[in-house]
Amino acid sequence: MILEFSIANTYCIKELQTVSFETALTNNVDDDLHVCVMPDGKKLLKIACVYGANASGKSKLLVALRDYLNFMLHSFQNIKPDAPTGHVPFLFDETCRNSPGFFSITFYHVPEGSLTNEPRRFVYELSMDAHKVFKESLVYYPKSQKKLIFNRIGTHVKWGDMIKGTKKQISQMIRDNVSLISGAANLNQTFMASIHKVLSGLLPEPLITPDRYYDIFTAMSVDAIEKRNVISVLKAADFHDISDITMKEFDFSTQLETQMSHDVVEELKKNGVNMKQWDVSVTHTFEGHAMELPLDEESEGTQRFLETMVPLILSCNIPKLLRIDEIESSLHIELIEFFIRSFLHNCNDSQLLFTTHILDLMDSKLLRDDEIWIARKKEDGACEYTSITDYTGLRKDVSRKYYYEAGKFGGYPLTDGYFSLKGCMNAKKNKK
Repeated sequence: MILEFSIANTYCIKELQTVSFETALTNNVDDDLHVCVMPDGKKLLKIACVYGANASGKSKLLVALRDYLNFMLHSFQNIKPDAPTGHVPFLFDETCRNSPGFFSITFYHVPEGSLTNEPRRFVYELSMDAHKVFKESLVYYPKSQKKLIFNRIGTHVKWGDMIKGTKKQISQMIRDNVSLISGAANLNQTFMASIHKVLSGLLPEPLITPDRYYDIFTAMSVDAIEKRNVISVLKAADFHDISDITMKEFDFSTQLETQMSHDVVEELKKNGVNMKQWDVSVTHTFEGHAMELPLDEESEGTQRFLETMVPLILSCNIPKLLRIDEIESSLHIELIEFFIRSFLHNCNDSQLLFTTHILDLMDSKLLRDDEIWIARKKEDGACEYTSITDYTGLRKDVSRKYYYEAGKFGGYPLTDGYFSLKGCMNAKKNKK
């Protein structure tokens, strides 16, 4: 599980911003549902929800987290020598444009060779710009004192005593535009490979966004999610008429060759482009009569719910950090509450990070104050993120939605009521 992550000088984030899953409230009656206790006594929340106006940095927070994690885990395989790292700094400040970005993540993992089988706290840090890595380090806490695993400056690496063998080989092969963790895992160094494996398992799915990037049907196939479980959840969410889902995999490279040359298609295959696609249909049964419809003819809400439900089922069985941007996209608030409630009751070691504009969730009793974060844009264009628990003087019996709409937390869009478009629509031609 993740304790916290921090980001600086990346996209719209200028100064260091930290989002924490550590509890800020004590002795809550809902701790059994919302909180997991780590061996070192840290109490971690299962949910973090981010509110804010449009262009306040909600989505960019999730995108920045995704990009750093992808670089951390896959840069050695995905970035060619002399290619850019992909980092984008805060562009509205000259100093930031010429400075590296920063990322850190604190997570729990059972160390390789551990006799207690208890997860320990690890802290990973990374500093890089668009061209190279400046610093990278990994430490962990076997007890109260931290222990070095590695500390990298440029391409020079200082090793702790946890790493055995292959150290020289790793140091020699690490390029300045990739992460050491991805390179060491590629060499199958035992300890580093175990770190890579647990993080890859925790964070395998792409960020779920309103444009439906997540390939749920490949996930169902690879992770052996039983179709009957999917249909059971659909029925529990009031999709009673759905009785079956049919999935057929096909190779669409032949179809591509009608638009591109055979050589181009072969090159795409060599570069790892997946040529397998799914032909999916959904069967509806009304009064004993079944009708099969292609998935793309289903409603936006049905498709969106399927997209969020499959990773939910996965998160019940395997610890994950599920990330969803605009969870309310195409979904009724009752389905959103169903999703959150199902997550809290069934996903014991997983966490959910999502953005939303649905203010009624603030007062739904599904979210605690320490699970709600507010994104806001400052006058210099930089975004900052604060928890509701950072604010004082909040009465327990007063609506959080009311406080938010009243501007107590910031991050609420302030408009002028309306704007007259008459001057824009009725412009007259200049007779001169």
